[in-house]
Amino acid sequence: GQAKVTTRSQYTYAIKKERLCHELVSKAAHGHQEFRMLGVRLKLLSQQIDDLLHVMGIR
Repeated sequence: GQAKVTTRSQYTYAIKKERLCHELVSKAAHGHQEFRMLGVRLKLLSQQIDDLLHVMGIR
């Protein structure tokens, strides 16, 4: 298929989301086990959302 053109807002969203994930993971690295697991789960969920949007043809 043809690759969809990523809009500026989608690009900005992706960057913000990445930054938030990295921030969460780095904070979690110094925190409790539960917080660390939350960071990992959020990253997984984030990837699943991206995959879903891609399948739906939104991205």
